[in-house]
Amino acid sequence: RRQPSALEELQSMFESADITGVGQLDLEGITDMYSLGLWRFGPSAPGGGVIPDEELARRDPEDLAREALQAMDLDGSGFVTYGEFMAYCAGRRKQQVVVHFYDLTEGVAKAVSPCLFGTPVEGLWHTGVVVYGKEYFFGGEIFYDKPGETAFGLPTKALRIGVTLRRQTELHDFIVDELRPIFNREVYDIVYRNCNHFSDTLCLWLTGKRLSTEVLKQPESLMNLPMAQFMRPLLNRWLGNIDGGDEGG
Repeated sequence: RRQPSALEELQSMFESADITGVGQLDLEGITDMYSLGLWRFGPSAPGGGVIPDEELARRDPEDLAREALQAMDLDGSGFVTYGEFMAYCAGRRKQQVVVHFYDLTEGVAKAVSPCLFGTPVEGLWHTGVVVYGKEYFFGGEIFYDKPGETAFGLPTKALRIGVTLRRQTELHDFIVDELRPIFNREVYDIVYRNCNHFSDTLCLWLTGKRLSTEVLKQPESLMNLPMAQFMRPLLNRWLGNIDGGDEGG
């Protein structure tokens, strides 16, 4: 008689908890699994694997369920889908993705923008993507550094984009194979291929979400000003030849 595969066992575990048959688990359903001893794994175990018997015996099943829900729920819905459950069991762990924004004018743009542009501008933005404890950014080459300790100083603000299940090794492969050919010193352009376009591409690959159109189109809008057109070559030389951090990949 054929033994069930690991995939079949995991599917059976999920279906046992999904008593309503809707394809997602809530806190109550997960708590029942721990109470009945049908789930023996969780974030509190080394590597998120099997929880020791003594810990299962002394822990409150609802606390274990809350930890599992927090670890598996990717979008904060309060539910765990089949895909999220299988990703966790396959060793995928969610990583927060944050974008750091740096005002290149250090506050000057906010003060003078109503006069120059006719509308308030919070800042002229350089961005970097923070994930896996590193900050990735484009400045002629693709770099990574400690978050908030890049050549641009402290970020003006930080925006949580979402979470990713991709691994850091996969990111570095993506940088080498896909991003370096299209983000390098030869093609850097302050208007059409800058740090924000890099951050947008990286966020889309990691989370499926993008930077705002306002950020991406900001340099293009500024080129309507004669002074900005004059400064474009200087900005390309400055921002396209950043020296800082380690090269990604």
